[in-house]
Amino acid sequence: MARNFTLELPVGLWIGDTGPVNAGDKAALHVQDTATGPSLEFKDGSDEYAAYTQRLPMPDEYTGSGTLKLDLYWCCAASAGKVNWEAYFEAIATGESVTPDHYDSANDAGGITVPGIAYNLAKTTITLTNKDSVAAGELIRLLLRRDSDDATDDTAVASAYLLAAELYEET
Repeated sequence: MARNFTLELPVGLWIGDTGPVNAGDKAALHVQDTATGPSLEFKDGSDEYAAYTQRLPMPDEYTGSGTLKLDLYWCCAASAGKVNWEAYFEAIATGESVTPDHYDSANDAGGITVPGIAYNLAKTTITLTNKDSVAAGELIRLLLRRDSDDATDDTAVASAYLLAAELYEET
């Protein structure tokens, strides 16, 4: 499948956030983690959030006729279990309020099985069906959540680390 555009979302530009309803904990940024290198740590045991720190203009190449996706490159300190990632999307059109936290409903990846060896790379693609009626040229923000209190879809008893992310439209 072809891509209309790709936006790289460097891990160093994500920060811990309390989530859209101020109900979660903040993921922690690690610049020089000995196990993972630069990463964003989402601990096990309580929901943790991270927000991309910059509002970005949705590229003019965005058609809205393709599928908007978010790829997460991550690893886990556990060698068994699942991690449940959720992504929230916000779009702000000209004339709309820029006050934060207008995120659409969660886009849930479900329980993703961790690789069988601790700290091995995993890739998860989240289809952003809840995308706040975004159009080209609008300002966007993303929020990521590890839903670690989901007893069915998040069973890895260790931290998960975001290493990289990219947003794109696939046709």
